[in-house]
Amino acid sequence: AAGLLNALDLRLGAVDVVIIAPPDIDPAPMLRATRRAATPNVIISLHRGEAILPPAHPAHGKHALTGQVTAYVCRGETCSLPVTEPAALARLLQPETPVSS
Repeated sequence: AAGLLNALDLRLGAVDVVIIAPPDIDPAPMLRATRRAATPNVIISLHRGEAILPPAHPAHGKHALTGQVTAYVCRGETCSLPVTEPAALARLLQPETPVSS
């Protein structure tokens, strides 16, 4: 039962950060921004050149912007717009503020 609850928690709360880096550009700044904001449910996926992801993955078909390390933050079945700045990536990874009524 504990394993099933853990799997459900990961499925419902996981944040998948897909980083796509051209072969000649260092992705370290984007990785640092991701690791600083990471929680146990953040999954980092680093790809060189192009991202080869299964068709069911929400980032399937996403690509790097020309000549830049590009990141997509995926929650559930949707991904963010592409970001190319570590500060923008860090903002996307901040916990969502609950809406008060």
